[in-house]
Amino acid sequence: MAKPLIVCRDLSIIYNKGKSNEFRALSNVNTDIYEGEYIILFGASGSGKSTLMYAIQGSLPPGDGTLLIRGDDIYSYPPEERVYFQRYVMGIIFQSFNLIGSLSVLDNVALPMIFCDADKSTRNRRAQSLLDRFGVGHVSHKIPAMLSGGQQQRVR
Repeated sequence: MAKPLIVCRDLSIIYNKGKSNEFRALSNVNTDIYEGEYIILFGASGSGKSTLMYAIQGSLPPGDGTLLIRGDDIYSYPPEERVYFQRYVMGIIFQSFNLIGSLSVLDNVALPMIFCDADKSTRNRRAQSLLDRFGVGHVSHKIPAMLSGGQQQRVR
């Protein structure tokens, strides 16, 4: 049987732990997510959906419990290894589009690859491939304001 890609056991996220304004954003989350699975997180505003994603992405350490990605506790990594994980392994689609209005769609998608030391032709080739994969390759030359909301979401 396949091992889960992501494992959460009794995962809790606590802001201001031990202080008078302590807030438990997540409490005892338990789930296994397998490679190739599609999942949907849904709930009311403020219910912790984004908080869970930030924890899985490596940006928000758990207060309690266990979070394993590919069997590893990414929060035990030295900072430079966690940055590598965030750049090369785990991506996140933000609620807001975060597109730079003065850049083309292609340039918006290629921009983060600058931090991966990819040359311009490699960045553009990979960006176009990603745009094609998500069905928006035909708008690569446009600026974000020219796209529908759904197209903008697929770009980011």
